[in-house]
Amino acid sequence: GMPLCFVGSGASRAGGARDCARGEGAVCGRRGSVGVARVRMSGRRDGGAEREGVFGAVQDVVGGLGGLLGFRTREARQRSRLLEFDPSSEVSEFDDEEEPPMVLVVGATGETGRVVVRKLLLRGFQVRVLVRDLYSTTLDKLPTACSFVKGDVTDSVFELQDAVAGVDKIVWVLNPRESDDPMIVEAGGVANIVQSFHNVRLQEFGRSQATKISLFKFSRDGDISRWQTPEKDVLGDTLASTGLIAKPPRVSFFLNDKKHAVLVGKIFDRYNGVAEAFVRPDRCNLRGFSGLILRVLGNGKRYSFVIRTKDSEQSNICYTASFSTEQSRWTTVRLPFSSFKEAPTEGPRRGIVVSRSGARTAQLDRSAITQLGLLFHKPLLRPEDDDGDFYLAVDYIKAYRTQTEPDFVLLSSAEVASKNSESLAERVLAKRKAEEAVRNSGLTYCIIRAGDLTNEEGGKRPLVLEQDSLSTSSRVPVVQPSSSGTSTSTQRITRADVAELCVRSLLDPRACNLVFTAYEGNFAPTSMSPTLDVSMLFERLKPNTL
Repeated sequence: GMPLCFVGSGASRAGGARDCARGEGAVCGRRGSVGVARVRMSGRRDGGAEREGVFGAVQDVVGGLGGLLGFRTREARQRSRLLEFDPSSEVSEFDDEEEPPMVLVVGATGETGRVVVRKLLLRGFQVRVLVRDLYSTTLDKLPTACSFVKGDVTDSVFELQDAVAGVDKIVWVLNPRESDDPMIVEAGGVANIVQSFHNVRLQEFGRSQATKISLFKFSRDGDISRWQTPEKDVLGDTLASTGLIAKPPRVSFFLNDKKHAVLVGKIFDRYNGVAEAFVRPDRCNLRGFSGLILRVLGNGKRYSFVIRTKDSEQSNICYTASFSTEQSRWTTVRLPFSSFKEAPTEGPRRGIVVSRSGARTAQLDRSAITQLGLLFHKPLLRPEDDDGDFYLAVDYIKAYRTQTEPDFVLLSSAEVASKNSESLAERVLAKRKAEEAVRNSGLTYCIIRAGDLTNEEGGKRPLVLEQDSLSTSSRVPVVQPSSSGTSTSTQRITRADVAELCVRSLLDPRACNLVFTAYEGNFAPTSMSPTLDVSMLFERLKPNTL
């Protein structure tokens, strides 16, 4: 089974709250650790709730005292052994194919989180929730069928490993409190959970099932030496010295003192010219992977990643995907293989995609890659205005594995779609950062940018899942006067409908790598505009689109 992790409001640290052992069966760990508590009760958590038996009650009391005194339970010892797991081993504790997925919900005590938890349980998922404390006031908000993890999304990556151990998927619905710093709690919290998830997955299943693999980590010895640049153009230098042509490009690719690979140089031709560095791996089979992830620092210009395969070399073509950089700032770039387009491998415009109306792009054979490369060329529009200087530092190049279902479901806000960053509140900018962390994580994801959330009954209106507004300028919401004379945005959606989208996306391959805005339509659902057929709505959307 594949455990699932849900992160939402109520997962931030409660200031000054100390650990406790709940008399009804919750066991918490010592301060500074993540404690797992399972409430075992056959009825409600009130005075009339029946215990599972005297023996169970005694176990709970002993477990609670042990937690307070710092003794580890058998379950805790098993988790400790998991953290010491040999990454090369293929042994897994989750080898029962019939075991239902485990869902970790962080922020489950929030209004939307509680709805999601109930829907997950009704659909047969195992649910684990991340909570700030194990007090009755917290646990009473959630069904007894949940298992509880005490922790905080701002904890260290190592401390959070207990929370995500055995988890297959993550759903994040955390909405920071007014007293929280959204950049720390939301943007930083997502990054922490993602990193912990990666670490535990590698420990549990080994490299063969790791979400990402490193193709080149330039701080490792030997990685930079495998790369090369084209041989010096002696004839071009000679002709340039006579003034007949422009000087050939000056290209260097080396390892700097920070252990980063650097592609640097200058293109002298006013209109044409290409600069590149490439590597010819002995064997590169990326079948089963969906794309590449690069961590780069540039000078604000666009660069391209180039792939050649055994078949494409015979046809004198390559596959290229371009990406932008920010001036003197590290960014993570995600390049799905589906974004690579054909380009010629010869001539002054080699590696540059030429649009051909009606032409079909041959499929990139990921099982027979013969060459990988980085490339710079002047922009196609007004190249004479570009000075030809280029600088690109690369920390690593990784491949992320193909997944058939989303690993991470993130509940965001429709406000993130605005392109006017200066007018956005810090909480919205934090959500945008959280989205970037998920998109660049190598995990398959589904990001739901919800409209204004309401507590009305769900399923009353058709759902609208929209991507067009995400790639265009920000749109002013249509505002209608309410009966009370105030104004309300028509881009609203009920918490029940949002929870339905979160849960339904978890096991739907059509929801992989989607980013969309979700809100309710203005008309009652009909056979032509169904509300419940979420899969059909997912199918209409385009993956890997911002």
